[in-house]
Amino acid sequence: MFQDALDNASIGYTDQLYADIAQGLISSHSTVSVAESLTGGLIGHHLSKRPGSSRYFLGGVVCYSALLKVKLCGVKPQTISEFGVVSRETAQEMVEGIARLTGSDYAVSATGIAGPLQASESDEMLGMVYIGIKSPERVEVKRFRFKGNREHVITQTVNSALGLLRNYVKVFGST
Repeated sequence: MFQDALDNASIGYTDQLYADIAQGLISSHSTVSVAESLTGGLIGHHLSKRPGSSRYFLGGVVCYSALLKVKLCGVKPQTISEFGVVSRETAQEMVEGIARLTGSDYAVSATGIAGPLQASESDEMLGMVYIGIKSPERVEVKRFRFKGNREHVITQTVNSALGLLRNYVKVFGST
């Protein structure tokens, strides 16, 4: 059932998606927070744009730099040294850290490369994204490889993160 929530995540965000997230969080008396890198606050923006979102959205952190990932989200410097800022391990520590910082029931993290590439990055890394989701029962990180320009990669990341969150709230918020 949990894997289905991962595999069936919506790739489009709509008013219905926002309503589903809001309804699931409100009905389960749950809260959510976000730790965002490449999305620059867009996940939090979409979570907060519905009237009444203060009932479930606690807030978030835009931790674009490695330094802020460490200072604000509790990512270990060793994790960044060993695995990099765009990694499963970093996304997991980001999502766990923001949940710990805010006390939220659910949390979302996103780290990746939207482009353009830095000199030290290979073409294979463009569009590489890790989205972390924390529910009351577990933490999971999903890896994506999105295509397109910077804007497309960011949009696909936001869409996927919100789709995953909706599915997690449906699966875990109903238990």
